[in-house]
Order: sequence, then structure tokens, then C-alpha cells
Amino acid sequence: MKHVLLITILVGSFFLSFSQNFDPGDIPADSWEKTLRNGKGTISALWYDINPFIYRNGKGIAGVEYEIMESFVSYLRKKYKIELTVNWVDAKSFENIYPYIAKTKKSAVFGWSYFSITDERKKEVKFTPAYMPDVNIIVTDASQPLYESNEAFIKNLNGKTAYTMATTMMEQDIYTIRNNFYKGLKVNNEFDDYAVMEKISENTNSFGYVPLSIYVMGLQKGIKVKRQVVLTSRREGFAGIYPKASDWDEPVNEYFNSPAFASFSAGIVKKYLGSQVTDLIFKASLPDSLRTAQNDNEMLTLEKEIVSKTLVASALQMQQDKVIQNSVIAGITIAVLIIVILYGRYKVKQKFVKLLQQRNDIILKQKEEIEVINKKLETKVLLAQMNPHLVFNSMNAIQYFVTMDDKKNALGYITAFSRHLRLILSNASSLTISVDKEIKMLQQYLELEQIRFQYKFTYALLPPKEPSALLAEIPSMLIYPFAELALYQHVLTNDSGKGFIKITFERVESDMKVVIEYNSNVKNFEPGTMDKLNNTAGSEAFKLVLSHIELLNYNKARKIAVQSVVLENIFTTILVPGVF
Repeated sequence: MKHVLLITILVGSFFLSFSQNFDPGDIPADSWEKTLRNGKGTISALWYDINPFIYRNGKGIAGVEYEIMESFVSYLRKKYKIELTVNWVDAKSFENIYPYIAKTKKSAVFGWSYFSITDERKKEVKFTPAYMPDVNIIVTDASQPLYESNEAFIKNLNGKTAYTMATTMMEQDIYTIRNNFYKGLKVNNEFDDYAVMEKISENTNSFGYVPLSIYVMGLQKGIKVKRQVVLTSRREGFAGIYPKASDWDEPVNEYFNSPAFASFSAGIVKKYLGSQVTDLIFKASLPDSLRTAQNDNEMLTLEKEIVSKTLVASALQMQQDKVIQNSVIAGITIAVLIIVILYGRYKVKQKFVKLLQQRNDIILKQKEEIEVINKKLETKVLLAQMNPHLVFNSMNAIQYFVTMDDKKNALGYITAFSRHLRLILSNASSLTISVDKEIKMLQQYLELEQIRFQYKFTYALLPPKEPSALLAEIPSMLIYPFAELALYQHVLTNDSGKGFIKITFERVESDMKVVIEYNSNVKNFEPGTMDKLNNTAGSEAFKLVLSHIELLNYNKARKIAVQSVVLENIFTTILVPGVF
């Protein structure tokens, strides 16, 4: 049975990034039949932020449509004694809501974002009864004149740019103008109606459709656009939407067509838009034949009042900013004077502080130098402790050959051992060793073990392909204990008599990668900590190499980490960072 022991010394980080489109997932949507039977249920409501219809404030969600939906829940609780919970789901954009409602098989999913009621949409979704009129008006940049008729506006379409919001009735109105009057009209999409108004205010010879209520709110925000009294678009009204397969028609129509809702919705609309604006919107929804000059005058008066208030508020804000600016300047001046007074005292103290700091720096530097020296001494002591381990094994081997009267192997082993011992002693005082010398040491070591165990295994040493990589320096005695662990724990335990061990050196950018590949008969070997490996043959040497690695990591930015893993083929990977 083959396993893998993966010991990886690595440096780096892994990063995972992902993106996800809107998907409400398995949202709760209990049918009316189930809710009525159980006396409780949960429905979901998809929404997109647009003030004043539905939006976030400091306390959560607010707006006309939010309060309408919550009033529906209160109505059902009061009349049917039903505990209904609304799961509000932020759809992230207006375009996400309608397609989901149109295709979902769920019964109780409502959509809220001032949807216009149209005959085409009625084929795909259901609408609650309208809660307020739907009037779209044309707005232009402030530099354009007031067009007196539809014909005057249409004659000047050449060279204009239209801005709109995708998948809305405003977009449909824009394309109606382009298809019927000027096919060369350029159309750009923005993410909401306020962005449409901002673009129009910034670009000359531009226009777009926006709901009348949004236009008034935009004026209050200080967006400078001009309302045109031409090509006004009127529809049945704004409402919520829900799936065609829904069984919630009965309670929806019952509540939204009730006198209680008519009174409530009128109050909510006035709460968020103001009484004057609400009255004008309802008057503007009348057909042209029923509208009067007084309606237009009231609208113009309201616009002037809003603009005047905005200008006054801007002027007051500028005055307030100026007062704040002067106060800040005065405060800075006083602060500078105080700083100048204190600076003299500070300089005197600074001289003493600097002197003390210099002395502390000298002490700290000496301490760091002593710690480095200590770590180097500890490393040399560890390296010195590793060498007797090999000497002890070699002496046992020589004793064995002498006892067996095997003079040939004894003399060959003594020759190989003396050559290996000379190489070890020549590098004993160095904390690092070149890759070339490390390969020679490993070759000599494996030759000794091959003679000692009567050629029970074969080996191969593959140097790096680049000749310059042979001169790279790696920590002394770092690879040897891993090779010894593989040899004693795995290769020599192989009953087939065909044990092998292959050590490959490979340069990977600025690192040296060493792969030790071997075979084994070890059963049920599981990945774990180095504590498990310490109980195997060669554990003392392996404990020393772990201490060696810990010393090498001391005060280093790129640290060596050791990890053991079991895979299908047995090999050990050692990645030594920063050796070039």
C-alpha cells in the first residue's frame, strides 16, 4: 500500500475572491391558503432603494411603499387574526425585481419600487390596486427654452441626448419618441431617476422622462433641471407586483380597494411628499382636457418656492461654512501661539530625551547582537549534536563487518566513512553549505548506508539543471535528517527488497526545492503533527532538525513551516526560501 508524507516548507499566502449576481435563494413565500389555515405565515418582498417610495434610513427601511406593505400585514392581523411576517429582500437594482416576479413559481413574493401599471405587464405579473397616480414628465437641462407645444419640442430633437432608466416606463416613453419622431436619438441608461436628472443637469441639449414626484424631490435636492409641459405621459398608477400564479388576490384586492386603504395611502403619500406636492400630482394625472391653467400656475409656483428655498439654504450653508472657516483660522492661530510658547520648553526636554534615547539604542543594539551570536552558537551546537549520530551508526556497521569477517565490505565502508567524515569536519564551522557540497554529502551518506545494509535499496541524486544553482547556499544539515527519516522509516522497511530513494534539487525562482521520493510498506500512516514522527526511527536527529528550523526562523520575515500530509506516492518536499 502506498502513501504520501508531504512535509512542505513554504512561504506565501492564498487569496480567494468571488462575485455573485443577485439571487434571493429559497426565500419564504407561504400561500394564502396555507397562511389562512395555519393562522400564520411568511411572505417575501423584493425592493430597491428609491426615495421617497422605499429606502433605507438610520432606523431601517422607510417610505411610502414600505408603510403600505406593513399596513397590509396589520390589516390581515386585525381582520383574520393572522400573524404574517414580511421578509424584506434588497434586490440590489430595479432591473432585478420584475424578471424574478414574472418567472417565479412561488405564491407570495411581492415587488416594490414604484412599478407603473400597464396592459403589457398585466400579462406577466399581477398588480395591487394603484396607491397614487403615475405621471411622467419631460425634464431638460436648464439652458433649453420652455417649449410651448409638442411640435416645437419634436422639431428640436436633432442633436439631443436622452437619459433614462432601463426596463422602466420612462425608457419606454423615450423609445416611443425615438421610434415615432427621430430615429437618430442617442439614449443613455443610468441606474436610477436621480442619476438621470443629475446627468441631464450636467449635459446641455439633453432630456429625459422622470416621475413627477421624483422631479419635485430632485428639485429639493438641488438638482438643476427644467420641467417641460410637453409630451406628458400618464398611466393607471403606481402599485406593487406579485406572481401570476399567486393565490393572494382575495386579501390584496379586499384591502387595497377598501376605503380604509384609500384614506391611509393618501395620508402616507402626503407624509413623504407633502400635501402641496401630493395635490399637484393628483391634479397632473388628469387628462389634458380636464386640466386648467390654475394647475400649471400652482406647479410653477411650487417649483419657484422649492428653487428659492434651495438657493436660500445654499446661501445659509455658505455663510455657515464661512463662519466655521473663520473660527478654524482663529483656532489655528491660537494653537500656533501656544505651540510657540511650549516649543522652547520642549526643546530643552528634548535634548535630555535624545541623550537617553541614544544610550537606550546602544544598549538595545548590543542586546540584539548578543542574541544573534547566541542563536548562531545554539545552531552550531545542534549541528555538532547531529554528527555523532552518524558516527555511532558507522562504527556499529564497521563492528558488524569485522565480526562477520567481511574484510572487503569493512575496508570499503572505512574508506567511504573516512571520506564522508572529512567532508563533515571541513564544513563543521559553517552554518550554511552550497548545494553542490550538500549533494556530495548526501551521496556519501547513502553510499555508506547502502554498504551497511548490503545494497537493500538503490538511490539517485539529481542536481539542479542550472549550474549556477549549485553555488546556492542552504542551511547545513537541513536535508540529511529528512533523507534519514525516509530511509529508516520507509525504504528499509520495504519487504520487497527493492527499496529506492531519489533526491531531486530544483531551483524555483529565488527558492531551492528539494524532493525526496521513496517507497514504503508502512500501513495506515495518517497525516499529523511532527510529534508522531518523533516516535519513529531517527527521531533524535529529526528532533534536532526541527530545533534547527526554529533557530533559522528566528527574527526572519519569511519563516520556514513544516507540515506532514499523506498522498498516493511517498515523497518529502522541502522548499528553502531566499537562498540566492
